[in-house]
Amino acid sequence: MSIQLKNIIPRRIIFGFTTLNKLLNAKDILELYSIAATEQIIETGMKKAKIKYLPQFYELIDKKKRFRLDFAIICAKGKIAIECDNEKAHQLKQQKKLDKSKDKILRSFGWQVIRLRENQILFELDGCLARIKKEISDFGGQN
Repeated sequence: MSIQLKNIIPRRIIFGFTTLNKLLNAKDILELYSIAATEQIIETGMKKAKIKYLPQFYELIDKKKRFRLDFAIICAKGKIAIECDNEKAHQLKQQKKLDKSKDKILRSFGWQVIRLRENQILFELDGCLARIKKEISDFGGQN
């Protein structure tokens, strides 16, 4: 038997527990761990709202450090980083500290960082998109 799962958004996986039922029925690697597809939801919303974005964008800070952004939006007067934070990965104290550090460094390089939590994306998508549109407007719009 062959099982083929898509790793739509490249994620490193070392090891993980799941059930046989989830393994056999999953179409995306996130489904194995019951993680909501928040990035895909935001991406679909931005497409419908006609927001231009760059998915899985890498920002090189220096020769040793680079950051992967869920989405980058380039505006006339600046850049916006959109980060979609799922509950499982971003609830830990260590991850919160890493996120805060990442945001601080990105801001020092001229980025505006918008962090969207899983519950916001799942239950308040219109509010998330309105927030993104407001930031785009504040940064002079898109070309």
